[in-house]
Amino acid sequence: RELASRRYNLILVARSEAKLEAIKKELEMAFVVDVVVMAVDLSVPDHARMLVERVLNEQLQVNLLINNAGVGLY
Repeated sequence: RELASRRYNLILVARSEAKLEAIKKELEMAFVVDVVVMAVDLSVPDHARMLVERVLNEQLQVNLLINNAGVGLY
C-alpha cells in the first residue's frame, strides 16, 4: 500500500490468485496505479524461472524488488 500510495505500479506475486485479485482491485481504486498479479508458488521448482519469463514476455519494467518468499518447516 505504501508503494501504491507513492504512485508506483506494482507486480504482486503470491500463491492465492483470489487474494491477489482482491488486493489489486483495492489498490487500483484507492491509488490509481496499475497492478499486475501473478499467482505463482515459488516453492515449486521452475516457478521462479516461469515468473521471470512472464515478466520478460509482457515487457514489464521492474525497478524495485521486495522478496518475502520463503520456505519453512512446521
